[in-house]
Amino acid sequence: MQSTAVVPQQGGATIKAVVNEEGVMGNPSQENQSAAWRVTSSAQDLARRVADGSLSEQFVKSGLERLKDGLEIRPPRKLSKTPVIVIDEAGFEKLVVPYAPSFQELKTSSGFGWNGDVTEERFKRRPFEQADGEILTKLHAPNRLIWSMEAMLELEDMGAAGATIREGVEWAKSHKVTDYPSNIVIALLGSAWQSSGGSLYVPYLYQSDGRWYVNCYWHSRGRWDASVQFLAVRRRKFQH
Repeated sequence: MQSTAVVPQQGGATIKAVVNEEGVMGNPSQENQSAAWRVTSSAQDLARRVADGSLSEQFVKSGLERLKDGLEIRPPRKLSKTPVIVIDEAGFEKLVVPYAPSFQELKTSSGFGWNGDVTEERFKRRPFEQADGEILTKLHAPNRLIWSMEAMLELEDMGAAGATIREGVEWAKSHKVTDYPSNIVIALLGSAWQSSGGSLYVPYLYQSDGRWYVNCYWHSRGRWDASVQFLAVRRRKFQH
Protein backbone atom coordinates (compact mmCIF):
# COMPACT_ATOMS: atom_id res chain seq x y z
CA MET A 1 0.00 0.00 0.00
CA GLN A 2 1.28 3.44 -0.90
CA SER A 3 0.30 7.00 -0.05
CA THR A 4 1.38 10.38 -1.31
CA ALA A 5 3.01 12.93 0.97
CA VAL A 6 3.69 16.59 0.28
CA VAL A 7 7.01 17.63 1.77
CA PRO A 8 7.74 21.36 2.19
CA GLN A 9 11.05 22.69 0.84
CA GLN A 10 13.03 25.88 1.38
CA GLY A 11 11.55 28.99 -0.18
CA GLY A 12 7.97 27.73 0.08
CA ALA A 13 8.27 25.08 -2.63
CA THR A 14 6.94 21.53 -2.14
CA ILE A 15 7.62 18.11 -3.62
CA LYS A 16 5.35 15.08 -3.96
CA ALA A 17 6.67 11.86 -2.49
CA VAL A 18 5.38 8.30 -2.33
CA VAL A 19 5.56 6.51 1.02
CA ASN A 20 5.13 2.72 1.00
CA GLU A 21 3.80 0.55 3.84
CA GLU A 22 7.29 0.17 5.32
CA GLY A 23 7.50 3.94 5.66
CA VAL A 24 10.18 4.26 2.97
CA MET A 25 9.78 7.33 0.84
CA GLY A 26 10.21 7.31 -2.92
CA ASN A 27 9.56 10.04 -5.47
CA PRO A 28 8.62 10.26 -9.13
CA SER A 29 11.31 12.90 -9.38
CA GLN A 30 14.73 11.23 -8.94
CA GLU A 31 16.27 14.63 -8.31
CA ASN A 32 14.27 15.14 -5.11
CA GLN A 33 14.17 11.56 -3.86
CA SER A 34 17.25 11.66 -1.64
CA ALA A 35 16.32 14.96 0.06
CA ALA A 36 12.72 13.82 0.63
CA TRP A 37 13.82 10.54 2.15
CA ARG A 38 16.17 12.32 4.57
CA VAL A 39 13.43 14.70 5.72
CA THR A 40 10.95 11.85 6.31
CA SER A 41 13.60 9.78 8.07
CA SER A 42 14.42 12.75 10.29
CA ALA A 43 10.74 13.17 11.20
CA GLN A 44 10.39 9.49 12.10
CA ASP A 45 13.56 9.55 14.18
CA LEU A 46 12.48 12.73 15.98
CA ALA A 47 9.11 11.19 16.88
CA ARG A 48 10.78 8.05 18.22
CA ARG A 49 13.32 9.97 20.32
CA VAL A 50 10.68 12.36 21.69
CA ALA A 51 8.68 9.31 22.80
CA ASP A 52 11.61 7.75 24.64
CA GLY A 53 12.62 11.08 26.21
CA SER A 54 16.19 11.08 24.91
CA LEU A 55 16.18 14.63 23.51
CA SER A 56 16.41 18.02 25.17
CA GLU A 57 13.55 20.51 24.76
CA GLN A 58 15.86 22.85 22.86
CA PHE A 59 16.80 20.17 20.31
CA VAL A 60 13.14 19.18 19.78
CA LYS A 61 12.21 22.81 19.04
CA SER A 62 15.13 23.16 16.65
CA GLY A 63 14.19 19.88 14.94
CA LEU A 64 10.58 20.96 14.41
CA GLU A 65 11.74 24.23 12.88
CA ARG A 66 14.02 22.39 10.44
CA LEU A 67 11.20 20.01 9.43
CA LYS A 68 8.91 22.98 8.88
CA ASP A 69 11.49 24.40 6.48
CA GLY A 70 11.85 21.07 4.70
CA LEU A 71 15.31 20.35 6.10
CA GLU A 72 16.68 17.16 7.58
CA ILE A 73 17.51 17.16 11.29
CA ARG A 74 21.19 17.05 12.06
CA PRO A 75 22.21 15.36 15.33
CA PRO A 76 24.02 17.49 17.92
CA ARG A 77 27.81 17.38 17.67
CA LYS A 78 29.39 15.14 20.25
CA LEU A 79 33.01 15.02 21.38
CA SER A 80 34.54 11.60 20.97
CA LYS A 81 35.03 9.82 24.29
CA THR A 82 38.38 8.57 23.06
CA PRO A 83 41.06 11.28 23.20
CA VAL A 84 42.59 11.99 19.80
CA ILE A 85 46.38 12.10 19.89
CA VAL A 86 48.72 13.39 17.18
CA ILE A 87 52.48 13.78 17.78
CA ASP A 88 54.14 16.85 16.21
CA GLU A 89 57.76 17.35 15.19
CA ALA A 90 58.73 18.73 18.60
CA GLY A 91 57.44 15.60 20.31
CA PHE A 92 54.31 17.24 21.70
CA GLU A 93 51.08 15.23 21.56
CA LYS A 94 47.80 16.83 20.58
CA LEU A 95 45.14 15.86 23.11
CA VAL A 96 41.46 16.82 23.32
CA VAL A 97 40.48 17.28 26.97
CA PRO A 98 36.85 17.29 28.14
CA TYR A 99 37.09 19.84 30.98
CA ALA A 100 33.31 19.96 31.43
CA PRO A 101 32.66 16.74 33.45
CA SER A 102 32.54 17.05 37.24
CA PHE A 103 35.43 15.90 39.38
CA GLN A 104 33.45 12.84 40.47
CA GLU A 105 32.75 11.95 36.83
CA LEU A 106 36.46 12.33 36.12
CA LYS A 107 37.33 9.92 38.93
CA THR A 108 34.69 7.38 37.92
CA SER A 109 35.53 7.40 34.22
CA SER A 110 39.28 7.12 34.77
CA GLY A 111 39.23 3.74 36.51
CA PHE A 112 42.33 4.88 38.44
CA GLY A 113 43.14 4.53 42.11
CA TRP A 114 42.67 7.84 43.98
CA ASN A 115 44.21 8.88 47.27
CA GLY A 116 41.68 10.28 49.72
CA ASP A 117 43.55 13.60 49.90
CA VAL A 118 42.83 14.29 46.23
CA THR A 119 39.40 15.94 46.24
CA GLU A 120 37.56 18.55 44.19
CA GLU A 121 37.52 20.95 47.15
CA ARG A 122 41.32 20.89 47.28
CA PHE A 123 42.13 20.78 43.57
CA LYS A 124 39.61 23.16 42.08
CA ARG A 125 39.12 23.93 38.40
CA ARG A 126 41.39 26.53 36.86
CA PRO A 127 39.50 29.43 35.18
CA PHE A 128 40.06 28.00 31.70
CA GLU A 129 38.78 24.51 32.61
CA GLN A 130 35.15 25.13 31.68
CA ALA A 131 34.69 23.60 28.21
CA ASP A 132 36.32 20.97 26.02
CA GLY A 133 39.71 22.11 24.79
CA GLU A 134 42.74 21.07 22.81
CA ILE A 135 46.20 20.98 24.37
CA LEU A 136 49.70 19.82 23.47
CA THR A 137 51.46 17.58 25.98
CA LYS A 138 54.95 16.20 26.48
CA LEU A 139 56.73 14.41 29.30
CA HIS A 140 59.79 16.28 30.57
CA ALA A 141 62.43 14.18 32.31
CA PRO A 142 65.18 16.25 34.00
CA ASN A 143 66.89 12.99 35.16
CA ARG A 144 68.22 14.61 38.33
CA LEU A 145 67.08 15.74 41.75
CA ILE A 146 65.08 18.90 41.14
CA TRP A 147 63.02 21.45 43.04
CA SER A 148 59.47 22.13 41.84
CA MET A 149 60.32 25.75 40.97
CA GLU A 150 63.29 24.57 38.90
CA ALA A 151 61.05 22.19 37.00
CA MET A 152 58.47 24.91 36.38
CA LEU A 153 61.15 27.18 34.91
CA GLU A 154 62.34 24.38 32.63
CA LEU A 155 58.78 23.83 31.40
CA GLU A 156 58.53 27.57 30.75
CA ASP A 157 61.71 27.38 28.65
CA MET A 158 59.90 24.75 26.54
CA GLY A 159 57.08 27.23 25.94
CA ALA A 160 54.85 25.14 28.20
CA ALA A 161 53.42 24.97 31.72
CA GLY A 162 52.62 22.25 34.22
CA ALA A 163 49.57 20.10 33.52
CA THR A 164 46.54 20.36 35.79
CA ILE A 165 45.10 17.30 37.47
CA ARG A 166 42.31 17.10 34.85
CA GLU A 167 44.79 17.32 32.00
CA GLY A 168 47.05 14.75 33.63
CA VAL A 169 44.27 12.24 34.17
CA GLU A 170 43.06 12.61 30.57
CA TRP A 171 46.62 12.12 29.37
CA ALA A 172 46.97 8.95 31.47
CA LYS A 173 43.62 7.60 30.21
CA SER A 174 45.06 7.60 26.70
CA HIS A 175 48.39 5.99 27.67
CA LYS A 176 48.76 2.39 28.78
CA VAL A 177 50.37 2.24 32.18
CA THR A 178 52.26 -0.90 31.17
CA ASP A 179 54.16 1.13 28.55
CA TYR A 180 56.02 2.94 31.34
CA PRO A 181 58.56 1.86 34.01
CA SER A 182 57.06 0.44 37.18
CA ASN A 183 58.65 3.24 39.23
CA ILE A 184 57.38 6.12 37.08
CA VAL A 185 56.05 9.24 38.79
CA ILE A 186 54.53 12.08 36.73
CA ALA A 187 54.13 15.40 38.53
CA LEU A 188 51.24 17.71 37.58
CA LEU A 189 52.46 21.15 38.55
CA GLY A 190 49.46 23.01 37.09
CA SER A 191 47.26 22.20 40.09
CA ALA A 192 47.98 22.94 43.74
CA TRP A 193 46.32 22.82 47.15
CA GLN A 194 47.42 24.77 50.24
CA SER A 195 46.67 23.12 53.57
CA SER A 196 45.52 24.99 56.67
CA GLY A 197 49.10 24.82 57.91
CA GLY A 198 50.35 26.63 54.83
CA SER A 199 51.94 23.63 53.08
CA LEU A 200 51.49 23.46 49.31
CA TYR A 201 50.62 20.13 47.67
CA VAL A 202 50.59 19.17 44.00
CA PRO A 203 49.06 16.03 42.40
CA TYR A 204 51.05 13.33 40.67
CA LEU A 205 50.47 10.07 38.79
CA TYR A 206 52.21 6.80 39.50
CA GLN A 207 51.64 3.17 38.63
CA SER A 208 51.22 0.11 40.77
CA ASP A 209 50.16 -3.40 39.79
CA GLY A 210 49.47 -2.31 36.22
CA ARG A 211 47.17 0.57 37.16
CA TRP A 212 47.45 4.36 37.30
CA TYR A 213 47.06 6.03 40.71
CA VAL A 214 46.58 9.69 41.65
CA ASN A 215 48.16 11.11 44.80
CA CYS A 216 49.59 14.43 46.01
CA TYR A 217 53.02 15.53 47.27
CA TRP A 218 54.23 18.30 49.54
CA HIS A 219 55.34 20.87 46.95
CA SER A 220 57.67 22.79 49.28
CA ARG A 221 59.02 19.77 51.12
CA GLY A 222 62.09 19.19 49.02
CA ARG A 223 63.32 18.02 45.66
CA TRP A 224 61.74 15.48 43.32
CA ASP A 225 63.66 12.28 42.74
CA ALA A 226 65.62 11.83 39.50
CA SER A 227 63.05 9.28 38.26
CA VAL A 228 60.21 11.84 38.34
CA GLN A 229 58.91 13.27 35.07
CA PHE A 230 56.78 16.38 34.59
CA LEU A 231 53.82 16.61 32.21
CA ALA A 232 54.30 19.77 30.14
CA VAL A 233 51.28 21.40 28.49
CA ARG A 234 50.86 24.02 25.80
CA ARG A 235 47.38 25.48 25.83
CA ARG A 236 46.31 27.04 22.55
CA LYS A 237 43.43 29.32 23.49
CA PHE A 238 44.59 30.93 26.71
CA GLN A 239 47.68 32.06 28.54
CA HIS A 240 49.60 29.87 30.95
